[in-house]
Amino acid sequence: MADVSKTEGVAEELVEKLTGFKNGGENFKRTMQYVLSNIKYHRYLDVNSHTVNKEIKGVLEKLQVHSKADKAEALQAVVDKFLEGPLVSPKASHPKSDAHYSVLSVLLLLAGTPTSQDYEEKTEHERQNEEPDFDWPKYLLEDLPPIKDFNEPSSDEWEDEEEVSIPEEPLNDSGVITDQSRHATDNTSQSQLAILSHVTGSTVTGGGDADRSWLSRNVVVQYWQGEVDMTMEGTHKYSQIARQWESHEKEQSIFPIVNCMHDLTETHIIRETLWILMGAEESFVFQRHGNHFEVRENIRVNHLTPSSLNTMLQSLANDGSCILQLQSFVNNMRSCPSAYCNRDDSALSSQESSRCQTYEAYAEALAEFLHSFRDALVQIEKTVLVQEQQMTLANVMDQLSPWMPKVKLLAYVHNKAVVDCPQQKHVYRVWYLLDMLHNSIMEHYSMGDSSKEIVNLLVRIWLQSIRPYVDFIDRWLTLGHLFDPAHEFVIQRNSAVEVKSPHFWQEGFTLDRFQTDESTHRGQIAVPPFLQPVLRHIILAGKCMEVLGSVGQLGTIRTEANLESTSMYSNLITSTKDMDDICSSSSIAMATEEEQDESTTRTLVVQQLQLPGTTDPLLAKNFDEVLGTLLDSDENTEERYSQSDASILPDVNNMPLSLVIKRSLYPSILSRCNVICQQLVNTLKAKFDLMANLAILRKFYLLEDGDVMCDFYVDIFEKLRRQESWSDYLYLHGHLQEAFGRRYPEEIERVSVSVSSDEISARLAARPIHALDGLTLHYQVDHPLNIIINSQSLDVYNRVFRFLLQVKRAKHSLDQVLADLKKETHEDEKGKPVTHSPPVVGTRIDDAVIKHQLYLLRFKLMHFVNSIHNYLMTRILHTTSLEFQDDFNRATDLDGVLSAHENYLTKVLQRCLLHDKVSLVREAVVKVLNIALVFQRKWDAGIHTFSDDSITKMESEFNNCSIFLSTMLINMTKRGAFPHLAALSFSLASLQQSTTSPPSK
Repeated sequence: MADVSKTEGVAEELVEKLTGFKNGGENFKRTMQYVLSNIKYHRYLDVNSHTVNKEIKGVLEKLQVHSKADKAEALQAVVDKFLEGPLVSPKASHPKSDAHYSVLSVLLLLAGTPTSQDYEEKTEHERQNEEPDFDWPKYLLEDLPPIKDFNEPSSDEWEDEEEVSIPEEPLNDSGVITDQSRHATDNTSQSQLAILSHVTGSTVTGGGDADRSWLSRNVVVQYWQGEVDMTMEGTHKYSQIARQWESHEKEQSIFPIVNCMHDLTETHIIRETLWILMGAEESFVFQRHGNHFEVRENIRVNHLTPSSLNTMLQSLANDGSCILQLQSFVNNMRSCPSAYCNRDDSALSSQESSRCQTYEAYAEALAEFLHSFRDALVQIEKTVLVQEQQMTLANVMDQLSPWMPKVKLLAYVHNKAVVDCPQQKHVYRVWYLLDMLHNSIMEHYSMGDSSKEIVNLLVRIWLQSIRPYVDFIDRWLTLGHLFDPAHEFVIQRNSAVEVKSPHFWQEGFTLDRFQTDESTHRGQIAVPPFLQPVLRHIILAGKCMEVLGSVGQLGTIRTEANLESTSMYSNLITSTKDMDDICSSSSIAMATEEEQDESTTRTLVVQQLQLPGTTDPLLAKNFDEVLGTLLDSDENTEERYSQSDASILPDVNNMPLSLVIKRSLYPSILSRCNVICQQLVNTLKAKFDLMANLAILRKFYLLEDGDVMCDFYVDIFEKLRRQESWSDYLYLHGHLQEAFGRRYPEEIERVSVSVSSDEISARLAARPIHALDGLTLHYQVDHPLNIIINSQSLDVYNRVFRFLLQVKRAKHSLDQVLADLKKETHEDEKGKPVTHSPPVVGTRIDDAVIKHQLYLLRFKLMHFVNSIHNYLMTRILHTTSLEFQDDFNRATDLDGVLSAHENYLTKVLQRCLLHDKVSLVREAVVKVLNIALVFQRKWDAGIHTFSDDSITKMESEFNNCSIFLSTMLINMTKRGAFPHLAALSFSLASLQQSTTSPPSK
């Protein structure tokens, strides 16, 4: 608080200078009161006690919300105690002062998350029960004499101890008799030191030459430094075999070679062998050169010949080299895990660039095998250290014999699949590894029970190695995103194609293929063998998940299908174990049944041969050879029956790998794929109205909705008849909008029309029937329906639409001719004069005869066009649509829907005569349609435009086309190539008779 008495004078000067008020005035007094009030009661930097209380109250409420009432009560108690008590000394008792609240404010600022801290209240009772430090050794040794130093030579404490018994002929580690007195002394000294250490509780350190002598006798001789162990010079007759053999070789050689040899025991070599097999890279006996070990040449064991020693050591060196290669690979994979996640490939070293998830999983499988192998080595090493039994190199190699074939096989597979892999891309390297493991399993499985353990080992490694591949599939079919940072999966996402692109379904994902010059793999998809049968289903389900994710349906399918319940790999391991249990129980049951059947058969044979008068030794011998049993006595018979062998079914790990995958992995993948694909189809049907959109296409493009499309194309036909301009975009677009707006106002924004003038001019010069070939309807489809209704399918729809317009135009033209005839007949009946056109120069006949010929020609053309029209609109389009409905309803995935839609469009093309195989039939039909348009144009110009030659030419051309079509369709129907053309052939058959007869004059 400021001292007001010292500041009043300064405040008066401040008010006078700032405001100009004189002392004594009313304004001056009010200004001074305001200034002094702010100076006296300001709280600009002081702590607000109300704010601190609110914050503490908020913390207490938060603790209550988090169900920590005890913590809230303890906090309230300590805060109240702190505010009521003195802050510095008991004399200065000022409770709830600004200083108290300042301290609380600091503590509140320091407390970040008070609800996440565990609180245990310490009571004063616990602190009072703490026992003070008590010197128990001083208390216990209080009345005892001081303990003498056991290192003093004058100590007589141990003179009455019993002497250590020494065995008569102990064997050293190489089986050679050694100096026993020295070992007895060493054992005695070691026992004394052990006793001293146990009594004193500290390490006994000797002094002087005596201790150095003890260490030199009890520590292993440093043979790697050139020191010689003199204790190996035994008196046994076989302890000098190596030296005697060397002496013999020197005597036989003219130029003897003298080498400095290192004398070792078998225990030394056994220990170094165990070390390199455990993964040690440095050894005296086995020298490392690159990725393999070589045996040191100047090694000698006194009781072994050099050749036998070298043979055993070379075999062990090869085994150590295999372990070194496998362990180096494991260490390399573990040194920098997940290095493939680095997007900057240039920053990776050559070793880091070869890492991928499959290699890491394979390395972990090898590490587990090496760990179990080391456990076996540890047991051997314990046996060597105990020295309770004699251990030789032959014993060690015999104990390692179950492991060494497995080690060599894994090293062979590793070298072939990893080290010698000619490819650099991860996807190819992974394929080589999994394919090599798969082939090795199948190869050793064919060997039968002799390779059962090898097959079990390879299957376990293979199961662990495929885990990343299975996890790729699992995450893709669960999360809807393919995450493969190392690009080791055979299916790769094409980032250039977006999900909402209409080309996503065909180009969204790619498969890696071998691009090398090797004839065996060039062009082959780099998919592991176990995924080949289900690769299509995986790709299909993955694309479905991406599409579902783009429309926001992933959460729905995860909930409904329960995709995140268990992983595919867990299901694979569980299914494999269940199959193992089933096979084991089945094998036991079948073995028991076979034993019972075989025992029953043999018992019946024995009983029959033991009947009186039927004992025949020769017959018994023959049965013995057939049944494998001795029938000389009941005892031998029962013994042989009890020793019968029963065939045991192989367990799941000895089954063919393809059968294991088919029963355990494929059901999990296929079930999830089917659920995902069915969910996408249901989503397209229910939420995106796929069937309604396809129906709209049929109504517009295939003219199923005749009323709407008739309003659109009839006006165009009339403009063409009057030879007026019709290709203006504004006119076509407005006319289309007007026609569609009456019945389908919601589809107006999605339908448009365009005209290609170049295509029209090119074809119109040849035939007027092609005037509408440049007309194109456009239908806008949003994602994801654009996968099914894409640009290719719309092109097919437009081809059919333009062909149907040609038929409709020809039919409309002939109908207009008929309308004119009826109008003319009606005028004649009313008695109105009929105007006759002037005669035309050339061969000319009466108008009545010309009209009669024109009526007959129009009738033939009308019959032909109506036959084509009815064939297309009823027999083809309607029937094909019903077939498409059935195929569509049977489709369970999007590929099935696409296939049904593509088959439907293909059938429509074929049955509408637009396929290349029926191009001749289509050309004949188009010629007849063109004749109808020419006939209509001449009719509009007047009867005088027809001549006998022109009518004869038109009839001849029509007759030729009709006969050709009738004959062609009948032949095609008989062959069964196009059964749908049977109806059209029968419809046109009636014209053949009339066309073959000569035209009437």
